[in-house]
Amino acid sequence: MAGPRKYDRDAVIDQICKRLKTGEPLMQILRTKGMPDVDSVNKWRNADAEINRKVAQARDEGFEALAVECLQIVDEEPERVPTTGAKDSAHVAWQKARIETRLKLLACWDPRRYGNKVDVTSGGNPVPIPQIIMPKDE
Repeated sequence: MAGPRKYDRDAVIDQICKRLKTGEPLMQILRTKGMPDVDSVNKWRNADAEINRKVAQARDEGFEALAVECLQIVDEEPERVPTTGAKDSAHVAWQKARIETRLKLLACWDPRRYGNKVDVTSGGNPVPIPQIIMPKDE
């Protein structure tokens, strides 16, 4: 029975960050043969602020890559049906699903930038809670 596997932490983090920057999710990266488990990566991140910063920055760049990918998908010319030359509705639906999935993931992963905005302030100040004043019985 083999003991715990030793990793070159810095090399692994560099590989992870390179792939995160393309928009690939961390859990998908860690399923790759030769990668550590998520607990190991989280321990490294918690123990070293620089590793945590690198991973966070790579994720941030990956979110931007996914947003750019959405624009590329929407700008693609839909395929055409060979017999009629009309736009293939199945291909259009597939493109739409690809975009919607990426946008939903972005909204979950980085709601500050990609989520639905709800303004709960008024000019930067909290909106006061309305007060109901009941007349006194005389």
